[in-house]
Amino acid sequence: MTARTLIAVPVKDPSVAKVRLASDLSKPARSRLASVMLRRTLVFLAPGIRAGWDLAVVTSSTQVARVAQAMGVNVIREQCAAGLNSAGDEAIDWADRAGYERLALIPSDLIDPIAEDLARLLASNTQVTICPAHDGGTNALVVTLPYSAGLFYGPNSAQLHYDAAKAAGLTPSFCYAKSFQYDLDTAAQLGPAIREYPDLAQAIRDN
Repeated sequence: MTARTLIAVPVKDPSVAKVRLASDLSKPARSRLASVMLRRTLVFLAPGIRAGWDLAVVTSSTQVARVAQAMGVNVIREQCAAGLNSAGDEAIDWADRAGYERLALIPSDLIDPIAEDLARLLASNTQVTICPAHDGGTNALVVTLPYSAGLFYGPNSAQLHYDAAKAAGLTPSFCYAKSFQYDLDTAAQLGPAIREYPDLAQAIRDN
């Protein structure tokens, strides 16, 4: 990987995170879960700084910014919390202005990503590389800068990102990295995750 690359992690304030789990977890439990998953993600990604890429969070949250700064991670401050597409756009603009050649957008709530899958994703030589989530969403996106094909996070976004890149005259590809296909957003994912990972189980316990 010779291109100067920034990995950006868009992160909501924990107090408003994991709303899809509202029927299963209390608000404090959801907040703690989001905080634990953020720290896990940054710990997972941080060794890559030595491997040649930079790391930042994209957030409007003072709490998240403090966590990132304490871990030596850059902070891209959102002007307002307007959703994942807006956060991604801010990361793209920031990275382009800072002189990066590539940007990787990685979520903060992957359940158990592995280094080999991250390396595969970053080794892709296409202009747009999309890692689909198990449900057709996008769980990682790597783009060559400057990038103007747009962001389409939401239902079926993996295909939407692919089609938009093609329409913009770019070369896209899918990277089916198994450990990147699952994030923690639904009750169906929550049960297996807390059975396997004690730190996640501890996070959601209301004392």
